[in-house]
Amino acid sequence: MAISGLSQDGYLSLIGDLAAHGVAISIAVTYLRLARRWSSFATVFERAEKVRAVGDRYPPLLGRDMKRLTVALFCLMIVDYTFDRVSLFSQTLASYPSVQDLFEDSLAKPPLSEVVSTVFFQATATLLAFLYVFNDLFIMLVSLYVSRRVQNLNSHLHPSLTKEKSNVFWEEARRSYDELSKLIKEIDAFVNTNVFLSFTQNLFFICFQLYYFLSLSQDSFMRKLFRIYSFAYIIGRTYAVALLAARINDHSKVSRTLLFSVSSRSYCRQVQRFIQQATLEEMALSGCHLFRVTRSFILTVAGTIATYEVVLLQMQK
Repeated sequence: MAISGLSQDGYLSLIGDLAAHGVAISIAVTYLRLARRWSSFATVFERAEKVRAVGDRYPPLLGRDMKRLTVALFCLMIVDYTFDRVSLFSQTLASYPSVQDLFEDSLAKPPLSEVVSTVFFQATATLLAFLYVFNDLFIMLVSLYVSRRVQNLNSHLHPSLTKEKSNVFWEEARRSYDELSKLIKEIDAFVNTNVFLSFTQNLFFICFQLYYFLSLSQDSFMRKLFRIYSFAYIIGRTYAVALLAARINDHSKVSRTLLFSVSSRSYCRQVQRFIQQATLEEMALSGCHLFRVTRSFILTVAGTIATYEVVLLQMQK
């Protein structure tokens, strides 16, 4: 089947390239906008660090975990990019009688336009890979910081459940929870577009990677190995983003559960207000306010991927 002179695979490949570049441009624009408001964004965290309420301390080992996460993600990106180049070289080599013929063809003086286009393509591919990973990493680091702050509050509340605590303690605890709630809302106002683009890009690439892996049989063995690794890499990266962002909501639910376990000796008006606030307010990052990142949302994304993949495979038939 041909569409405007292209085969169906070629047509889908063109759509994939256009969508990938469109998402990358959108990500770049969001960070340019964030750069213009960076002082306001940094002030949000600075103000949060100055507030000292119940259990509101800097999360231990947070800096170490952030560094490890950054190194791990970029190492996986480098492996993915290198594997892509090597598998393409291996597939190209298979079309030549010998390695010598390949090098002789490569050393032949190519037109200047071909050299420029090749350099531009490689530079663009590298930049796109960096943008996608940086956006996911940015969301992971922000989510890790916020979730650790909520976890700190829960760790401080848990030993207090069986002890008799004063109204002052519970008032300070409620204010600490309120400050964390405000912190998440302010952060979400800055990064909700980035969250939306992260899930959009990852959902798109997962569908296309799985489609090509299931539908194309003419790839070389090395290229098929790359597609398996790349698919696993994107799935893992998407799950890591979703899981770290969903932890914010998970820890906020733990706070609510702990409050329902407060002893009768400590129960007071402030505990009641705390329970009402924790029940009515949902702590979570959102994607352009269209969805909230929770564990149930992860299942929704998995179902969406399966649905889109069935549609793509039916299109192939």
